[in-house]
Amino acid sequence: MGGFLSGRTSLTTVQTGDIANDAVTLAKMAHGTASQNIAYDGAGVPVDVALASANPGDSYFQAAVSSTQSISDSTYTKMICATEILDTEGEYDSTTNYRWTPAAGTYWVHVKASLWGPADGSRWITALYENGAGINYGYSVPGNGTDENTMHVFQVVEANGTDYYEGFVWQGSGSSKNLAGAANTSMSYIEGWRIK
Repeated sequence: MGGFLSGRTSLTTVQTGDIANDAVTLAKMAHGTASQNIAYDGAGVPVDVALASANPGDSYFQAAVSSTQSISDSTYTKMICATEILDTEGEYDSTTNYRWTPAAGTYWVHVKASLWGPADGSRWITALYENGAGINYGYSVPGNGTDENTMHVFQVVEANGTDYYEGFVWQGSGSSKNLAGAANTSMSYIEGWRIK
């Protein structure tokens, strides 16, 4: 055993003095979790910590309405943004729920909706929803019901990793109206990107 035991007769425990400085190799460390870093909690215990993105702006998405979508009168209707234009982290559901569930962080989210032919003087609303509830609204009262009218909503959000975001539209013209988007993905969409 030589000098390693330093006079000790038991290998039941290893004490600090039993290990030379710079003697612990990576091969002797317990396996961790990919994309994690080692830090110490308040009690000095080592813990895994998720690595921050070197460039938060690398996380972003955009999804658009790409076919005609009818918006019923006086009903909040989810935008069916089924065309993914960008989704760097694979966090947008473009096939079932049409929602974005980003990793924990701070994000800038934008909803743009263009409604065809809302009635003159009738209110319509673009909304950003978080976890199924509206958190920001844009209101418009059009003066030309024969053309499309566009409304934007912008919001900075603090996502916890399970929060999800959706775009909704409401209109009160007295009959159903169509959300613009057929063959043009720049008309109505939801997008977001990480800022911190």
